[in-house]
Amino acid sequence: TMSEALDVRIALGPVLMALHGPPSPIVETSYRAALDLVERLDDAARRFLVQWGLWYVQFTRADYPPAVEAGEHLLATAQRGSDREQLIEAHHALWPTLVAMGEVKRAQPHIERGIALYDRERHGHMASLYGGHDPGACARYFLATSQWALGYPERAVAAAHEAMRLAETLNHAMTSTMTFGLVAWILYQSGERRAAIGAAERCMAIVETRGFRGWNIGLAALLHVARGERPDPAVLDTLRQGQALEVMRTWRSVIGTCTIASLYGEIGAPEQGLEALSTLGDAATTGLYGPEVYRVQGELRRLAAHAPEDAARCFEHAIEMARGRELRSLELRAATSLARLRCDQGRREDARRALAEIYPWFTEGFDTPDLRAARALLDDLDR
Repeated sequence: TMSEALDVRIALGPVLMALHGPPSPIVETSYRAALDLVERLDDAARRFLVQWGLWYVQFTRADYPPAVEAGEHLLATAQRGSDREQLIEAHHALWPTLVAMGEVKRAQPHIERGIALYDRERHGHMASLYGGHDPGACARYFLATSQWALGYPERAVAAAHEAMRLAETLNHAMTSTMTFGLVAWILYQSGERRAAIGAAERCMAIVETRGFRGWNIGLAALLHVARGERPDPAVLDTLRQGQALEVMRTWRSVIGTCTIASLYGEIGAPEQGLEALSTLGDAATTGLYGPEVYRVQGELRRLAAHAPEDAARCFEHAIEMARGRELRSLELRAATSLARLRCDQGRREDARRALAEIYPWFTEGFDTPDLRAARALLDDLDR
């Protein structure tokens, strides 16, 4: 029957996502066929499920403005009814989209609502219907991401560990992949290097065992950085080619590209790093990690012996972008890069000013690498 065909389409969605990656045309075609069946049956409950699947396709293609619109439509639909699962998944459509766009403050109420509504016993099965991953774990690793970006690294680490604990109790492969992968990055940013390596290795093991596509390139690059390795150019070229083919075009892939670009700088090949960054589209340079894209570009331009003011413009743009969104961790990082450049130019007062505007804002995380580096530079400039 038509109703059974629709159930098959809905069940197929997360499976096709795991096999081909959510942005794949195969996934979209399947959900479009499901939407056609929904309209013919005029089935409101299953319409929500199918529209959520189509939102996820847009989100993973980094097509953020229409994805926000789709998320808001899902939320309006859920708020008209009394289905708690729909309400969780409507908020679930909005928090990753807004964080990915760099609208982290706007995402917070959706993350908090998702965590408050979610109950593991009652909602632990939802991954099989919605995007192949658990909304409770997703809310917690996005909470960790946003807390880090907003300048609260200790809160970020606490939320990251909560996300991992939940993923471990659920024992669901794609949820674990997505959780461990993002948590590895957050732990590394927060100076928890060994824990980051452990989470990344666990993620890689699942990806390789299950044959999930498009999840391992950025992680492989992160592992090199976390272990303090300098991979040879051939390894980086392979990573870069893999990154270009990666199906996920979201901000996660931008993190991978930035990591690879920085590694090129470390091995003395900044031009290749700049080339890798140049492949990023508009969503990357305006999204959450946009300030870091510009900062890494500035560092690579310095290494490639471009005019110092070229690099300074990149750092200033990164600072301005991060400040406009209150992304304090990214602002601090860009300010430290600018201060180092001014210091090398003998412009010590300008260097001190760049850091003095952001460093005193922080209230936690003073042992993290970024805050330690900023403090050491300020102490040096105050001498």
